[in-house]
Amino acid sequence: MPAAAPVGMLTAMNETTPAIQDYLGAIYDLAGTDKPVIGARLARHMHVSAPSITEALRRMQKDGYIRVGGRKEIRLTTKGLGSPRRWRGGIA
Repeated sequence: MPAAAPVGMLTAMNETTPAIQDYLGAIYDLAGTDKPVIGARLARHMHVSAPSITEALRRMQKDGYIRVGGRKEIRLTTKGLGSPRRWRGGIA
């Protein structure tokens, strides 16, 4: 049985890992509100620790799924939007 891909790595089938999909989906959901998406809101939304969010954000930024702005606002990139479109029923 092959080992699981680390968070932020693409699987052999060229799709994001379930963990990355969860983070991207949560960022997508929060982006639909009137408040900016920042790490603290994401941590509360996902019920995970701030250090876990920080590490995941670092990896997703490195892998090109998100951009973090000057006010630490998290935005999905085109690549980051690709995954939620696939698993959330073809959001356009």
